Amino acid sequence: PLGARILAIADAFDAMVSNRVYRKGRSAKLAFAELRACAGQQFDPDLVERFISRMEVRDLNKQTTCTQTTKSTALNIGLQLERLAVALDNRDLDGLVVLAGRLQDTAVLAGLPEISSKAMELEQALSKDVDLLAVLRCANELMVYCRKTQTAFLQEVQFDEATT
Repeated sequence: PLGARILAIADAFDAMVSNRVYRKGRSAKLAFAELRACAGQQFDPDLVERFISRMEVRDLNKQTTCTQTTKSTALNIGLQLERLAVALDNRDLDGLVVLAGRLQDTAVLAGLPEISSKAMELEQALSKDVDLLAVLRCANELMVYCRKTQTAFLQEVQFDEATT
């Protein structure tokens, strides 16, 4: 059953990354490599990739730090984020290149290096022989950074309102 296949992957990952009395836990990167090595034999290959993708996004969410942003920057990033999502849905690669460039410019001006570098990475991924999976992964990470910036702005606004 599907639930059992998912649980097998999650349990194996947890066992690999957890410290034990007899050994230190592996890094997530090494655990991902082991899961991929066993995909197709011990684990469902499609579920392994989905699991790894979800875990990478989760880790990215934890690692992302946000600096203070102005209202206009947060709104600008929000608009560009919506356009990026539409371009992804429509598989508009030319539009994605333009939007990645705009996001990079906005991020540089606002002092948001994570968004800037990820937007540049997306732009580069779109300029070569396009690997759609790599483009989607990069665009997803860029969207996570943009959402984090907006969330940080909204939390600042709520804090300011609560203290005044």
